[in-house]
Amino acid sequence: MPFNFKYSRQVLGIFIIFMGAPLVYFFKETLGFGGSSNFTILSYALGFGLMIAPGDFLKKFYKPNLPALRLGLFFLGMSIIYMVVYNNDYTETAYLIRDVGYYIFIFTYLFLIMSVSNEIKDYFLPLIVVLTFIGSIALVYSIVKNPHYMLGQRATVQFGDGSTESSGNPHVYARNGYAGIIASYLYLKVKNLYWRIFTWFNLFFSGVIILLTQTRAIFLSTLIIIAMYFFMG
Repeated sequence: MPFNFKYSRQVLGIFIIFMGAPLVYFFKETLGFGGSSNFTILSYALGFGLMIAPGDFLKKFYKPNLPALRLGLFFLGMSIIYMVVYNNDYTETAYLIRDVGYYIFIFTYLFLIMSVSNEIKDYFLPLIVVLTFIGSIALVYSIVKNPHYMLGQRATVQFGDGSTESSGNPHVYARNGYAGIIASYLYLKVKNLYWRIFTWFNLFFSGVIILLTQTRAIFLSTLIIIAMYFFMG
């Protein structure tokens, strides 16, 4: 499969928006690229920018999966209603702007992804395999460099300059591992021997990451997916 910069760039943009939190936290906290939320905002803005193809943007739109779109919009609508009705802080301007920003972010993603060509399907899985592998390596590097980490402790990135025991949320890295397992399994059919070896390695490595993060929800989800696969297969 020849390399295509346009489609590879768009896949990277989708990954940053949908699964980029592990790498964003790694660059922000472990490598010290920026300790504020501005770095996170700029990272996701980069993801949006990478999804835009100058020749297609506002010119070509592809029909989405309508049942999935209806369910997604219904969920978003219920979330907005919940925000207005049940959120005691929604009357405060700062909280309202923050929450509205989240929904603008989501609708922007839905709008942009409809302008992404279906041709990215040939580049999506191999790039996701590579990017989830990088996310897993980032977690391992973080815990190796963390002087407060002990074997058996939940693995995640450490906040700050390493002088405290404050650490981040392990769930983002567990989801990265989960995505690595799914993407690697789906890509095992690749004919190239080196790619197949790397894909097998990433599949097992992603499983190790899930065990290190000790997140019960992702662990149970993985077991359920495996059980459903054997039952339906």
